[in-house]
Amino acid sequence: MQRLTNYWRRYQRVLAYLVFGGLTTLINLALFAGLTKLSVPYLFSNALAWLGSVIFAYFTNRQWVFETSAQSWSARLKESLQFLWYRLLSLGLDELIMLIGISLLARSPLIVKLIDQILIVMINWFFSKYLIFNNNH
Repeated sequence: MQRLTNYWRRYQRVLAYLVFGGLTTLINLALFAGLTKLSVPYLFSNALAWLGSVIFAYFTNRQWVFETSAQSWSARLKESLQFLWYRLLSLGLDELIMLIGISLLARSPLIVKLIDQILIVMINWFFSKYLIFNNNH
């Protein structure tokens, strides 16, 4: 049991990020699939899916993954603006991957989206751990 406890302490943030990152990805994929099924253009669907998943990701990352200590209004504002800025950067890459995969390579939107999300989750982990919530570790 002690070994399991040590393992959990050592990898808690990574495991929590995988759980909440997985849920964020599912939200993103579900919103994207639903919007494209309603004939919303795929890049716009992607941006709306991004918005929904970023809102979920901010609160779960802040509370349960990185357990931020930012309590003052100014610290929280700075943290949320950093989160938004880095997620906007990853949205740019996200949109570029979607454009290339769907429009240029003529691949299935959902397959491109799934592959895209794997890369985006890894990039967002780096942004969150080292650039946004790093003052807590």
